[in-house]
Amino acid sequence: MLDLAHIAGRYGTDKAVHTHYLRNYEHYFADLREQEVRLFELGIKEGGSLLLWRDYFERGHIVGLDIEPVGLDDPTGRIRTYQGMQQDRELLDRIARENAPSGFDIIIKAS
Repeated sequence: MLDLAHIAGRYGTDKAVHTHYLRNYEHYFADLREQEVRLFELGIKEGGSLLLWRDYFERGHIVGLDIEPVGLDDPTGRIRTYQGMQQDRELLDRIARENAPSGFDIIIKAS
């Protein structure tokens, strides 16, 4: 099973450059890796990090939001992307209803 640094190198995500993030994520998320997590990331640029999370959480459902449209090829069907502003509460409520009615397990906000 590959670690986050190896997976990140596949997809051109900025997380591959900022390895301190990957070490922290690995530490906090290791116990969740085999579970059917619901992960929501705000600020996804081209979506490379969503592919990273899809591969890391092999049973996870991955959702991303960005102000710009993101076209992402995901043959697994486990990634969904939305376009909009992260301050839009109606949009956030809809995303939660559609993807994680019981709540997301992990929410990551890009800085």
